Amino acid sequence: MLPSLKSMGSDSMVLTVRVAALFCLFSGLSYAENWTGALVDSNCYEFRERNVNPTDTLTYVDRDTREEIRYC
Repeated sequence: MLPSLKSMGSDSMVLTVRVAALFCLFSGLSYAENWTGALVDSNCYEFRERNVNPTDTLTYVDRDTREEIRYC
């Protein structure tokens, strides 16, 4: 028995979609990199930045940003 043309077209389309999905997956993995840094809660960080003495004129000179990141 020969398969009908309609089922042959459907099977080849499924195969094509699967192969295309596989290529997309592997191409995405090839662009992977190593990232460094810290994930910080933005609300906490902004609060720590605004939490300064109002009479202090040198707000960015004596600020320890690493401490702010560790705190958040």
